[in-house]
Amino acid sequence: MSNFGMVDYMLEISRGNVPGVSCINKFGHNDNVIASFTPVWALGAALVQPPNTGLFINLRSSVATDIATTGTGARTTYVQGLNTSFNEVEYTAVSNNGTSNASVGTLTRIQRAYVETAGSSGFNDGQLEFQNAGTQYSSIEIGYGQTLQAMYTVPNAKTAYMTNLKITTSGTKAMVVELRGQYGINTATPVWRVQEEIHMDAGSSVNINYRPYKVFPAMTDIIVFAKVASLPASEVSASFDLILVDD
Repeated sequence: MSNFGMVDYMLEISRGNVPGVSCINKFGHNDNVIASFTPVWALGAALVQPPNTGLFINLRSSVATDIATTGTGARTTYVQGLNTSFNEVEYTAVSNNGTSNASVGTLTRIQRAYVETAGSSGFNDGQLEFQNAGTQYSSIEIGYGQTLQAMYTVPNAKTAYMTNLKITTSGTKAMVVELRGQYGINTATPVWRVQEEIHMDAGSSVNINYRPYKVFPAMTDIIVFAKVASLPASEVSASFDLILVDD
């Protein structure tokens, strides 16, 4: 039987040839999973998000060499987020240095960020912090050049279909991992629902392919959380794939 002439639908989505449809891959790591649920993200702390009314986000580096034009580290950083209408927006932040802020913009969520241009090191020399008045809402860890956060917020007028979820634990601690959705984030009283709970041994991995796909409506937070059964803290990585479709 010949496959000549058959179209690889996923390839065409990736190439941008399917109107109103795109692919999203999210991945994160937390090297300080404690005995209460925390997100799988590089900040390694409890979930903190900008308010639904939006917050002006600044970018600050922990070192002076992340600076435009002459820096050996990050010079410009691409930021993708959601505005106060929960529509997708993009910014390019120009690094200042380790002592002053670089403006990003007003956001309700930070979806992803990565170093767009850099000096001789090829990545960010310091930790890049997305913050307001000292409160961090996301970060790019030293040398990674990319946010590590297993979370995504479905934009306005779109629906997300989760095709798979992968979790990997390391260290010596058993762990509980939950996939959660926070629904109706555009309202005064959003609701959390656990969508998957996995009890994992230390140093184990699980890969779930969803058939049919899990469905997340517009303006829903999708976040992977984890906790250890008992201290000390341990490490976990998580990733998931979405097909994003215009409503």
